[in-house]
Amino acid sequence: MRRIAGLETTGRERALRQLMILAGLRRLEETVEREIKRMPVLLDILDHKVLGREFKRGKAEGVQEGEQTVLRRMMAKRFGEIPGWAEEALTSKSAAELEALCERLLDVTSIEELLR
Repeated sequence: MRRIAGLETTGRERALRQLMILAGLRRLEETVEREIKRMPVLLDILDHKVLGREFKRGKAEGVQEGEQTVLRRMMAKRFGEIPGWAEEALTSKSAAELEALCERLLDVTSIEELLR
């Protein structure tokens, strides 16, 4: 671990990945994780150029899907079956727009009024 801590960033990341693979094969993940946390270097997946970007994108997509699910349930409960055109309209909305629609749902009398 001391030798890994002394490496440059790219070498350290590569060595830690290799170490985690070996630790997994030998069922030593918890031990290695404990040692990594004690290292004077903190690696954050969100700072990784590729993995961080993909993690953030996945998280945003998950929030959007969650908002769509909640809004669909609320619309179905209030108005009955949701027409296809309304389903399509929901898929093009951002998470913030979907959240606003959830609030508006309480004040409208139809799906058409909600989505215009």
